[in-house]
Amino acid sequence: MWLAEKSVTQMLDIHKKTLRRKVKSGEWNVPFSTLGNKYYYNSEALEKMLLENSTTIQYEPEKRKPSRRLPLPNRTQRRAAVRTNESAGS
Repeated sequence: MWLAEKSVTQMLDIHKKTLRRKVKSGEWNVPFSTLGNKYYYNSEALEKMLLENSTTIQYEPEKRKPSRRLPLPNRTQRRAAVRTNESAGS
């Protein structure tokens, strides 16, 4: 039986690019087939691979880039800025 890529990624809680990378690199030995631009994975081989490697496969959260946004000023800083603007305008 063949499983659609979306089913596999939801079941394993990983991104589809992570799944494709691990299968194509040979890290996960799971046969796959494509039909058009859709990927399908062999369910028996996937189950076997998961059972054999159940202790070695760990969740790897994707690393996020740090935010480039500046932190917003807090209430005290906003009040001080308003006071400065009011005194500069007088």
